[in-house]
Amino acid sequence: MQEDLYYDAHRPPLLQHQEATDAFRGSSPPVFRSYNTDHEIYDPSYADEAYEEAPLYRSISTYLRDSFEDRLTFVEGYGQGYGMCAVECCAESFPPQLEFQFELPHELFEYVLSALPSYPDLFNAMSVNRHWHEAASATYARRTIKVAAGEDTVIEAIASATPGDTILLQEGVHWLSTELILDKPLRLGSTATGNAAIIASRHPSLLRTRATVQLNGLTFCRMGDAEGYPNAVIVAESGALSIEHCRITCGGTSATTIEEALEAFGGAPLPGESWESPPPPACIPLADEVAGLTRQGPQSGVWVGACAVVTLRYNTIACCSGPGVKIYRGRLAAESNTIAFSRSGANVVSNSGRVRLTDNAIHGARGDGVSSWNNSHIALERNTIHSNLGTGITINTGGGSVAILENSFFGNTHTAVQFATSNVKHVTIGSGDKANDWSGNEAGGLQGLHPRAMADNFTDVGLPQVPTSTPTSSAATDSSKYPARAVSRAVGCPGAVHQVVDGAVEDAPMESDSSSASQRTLGRMSLVSHGSGRSAMSMEM
Repeated sequence: MQEDLYYDAHRPPLLQHQEATDAFRGSSPPVFRSYNTDHEIYDPSYADEAYEEAPLYRSISTYLRDSFEDRLTFVEGYGQGYGMCAVECCAESFPPQLEFQFELPHELFEYVLSALPSYPDLFNAMSVNRHWHEAASATYARRTIKVAAGEDTVIEAIASATPGDTILLQEGVHWLSTELILDKPLRLGSTATGNAAIIASRHPSLLRTRATVQLNGLTFCRMGDAEGYPNAVIVAESGALSIEHCRITCGGTSATTIEEALEAFGGAPLPGESWESPPPPACIPLADEVAGLTRQGPQSGVWVGACAVVTLRYNTIACCSGPGVKIYRGRLAAESNTIAFSRSGANVVSNSGRVRLTDNAIHGARGDGVSSWNNSHIALERNTIHSNLGTGITINTGGGSVAILENSFFGNTHTAVQFATSNVKHVTIGSGDKANDWSGNEAGGLQGLHPRAMADNFTDVGLPQVPTSTPTSSAATDSSKYPARAVSRAVGCPGAVHQVVDGAVEDAPMESDSSSASQRTLGRMSLVSHGSGRSAMSMEM
């Protein structure tokens, strides 16, 4: 009766391990239990006698049993539609299979790696596992092409190189009959010390880069007066170009041999330092020779294009027909270079570019030391700018930004810093620990700023950073480090100069129109008296 009372034909049968040992079919309510994975401890209710057949456990505990004799266990079903079912259980546990590892014989694996280009395939292979990393690194270390001196040997080596290779030039002159184009990632260096590997040509440009390229320890000498666009020894058209420990010059028409052109480096100091005595007069034309130049686009040392990012470190760029470095809408970060003796124009010219100059020696130009045009964003810090026939720095047009911090100016023919525009939006002139020293510049310090009102602090507008150097972008926006800094706008009317002394803003009187003639440069009024040794001014224009 009790069995019939609780019998439900629609209820699926319970597995044996889910019922209590003292329960029988139809008992109500059913009592469930879990399987104890510890087979050595048995509860009385788990006695084997309670089961006519071995229980079926729906869990992984089956794998833990020492033996499992029965391969098939039958569970008797009941109720309509349920019959006998057979369930096959695992007799024993199997260890997990090891992950498949693809390994070729050593000789065959090296052959496969040797067929891969360095970039990106060989570099990607290095990241697979340790074995691949060691094998690929060994292959890459052997992938170095040594080039003997001769005509067009460099061009042939670069044509056969794969992306990411290293090309080392041996000592001597590597003459180019045409322009050397680097349109794949490469490293170009020298096997000899002292810049003994020389790349020379009479083509308008020696080398043009369109990829990520590194140049190290080379001498670049352009001969003749052939014209092209852009007219430069090294043209960074696109990509990232890094130039370190190199020498760059152009002999022009004054030098008839490479040896004579290389006299431009006679007495050259360490990069970042100034010449004690200039190179031979043949490398520096006289003023009347410069006035007679009619050629358009004089030869530059390094030309930075709109799609290029260039890093210059520890280089000497001397005696170029035009600017030593010209930035045309590109980005330049220059640290610890010597840029000197430009024969025509400024040593550094920025045209709508973003430029950061740090710890450079810029001197001896036939024009300005640094010239900024067309909304350039330029920052100069800890540079030595001296002995230029023009000004130290000239800001010709506005719209960009200017930051001048902790630089040294002396011996320039005209003023240290000249603003020739009335619409510069952002100007930073260092003060305190970041003040500029123009005490040795007899023509004056700062000219051309007519302040109007104080505004927000200077903002770093994406100026390029020099790798491995001390970061400056965060400092450029930290007002606690530069309490005397302000953003400036030039206006065409006189007013009061806001002078910052120890972070406090005070009104300072303007220089009167009756100031001495030495306070005027090219008809522009100086706002700083000649007696002020170090600048302590940050002005809003």
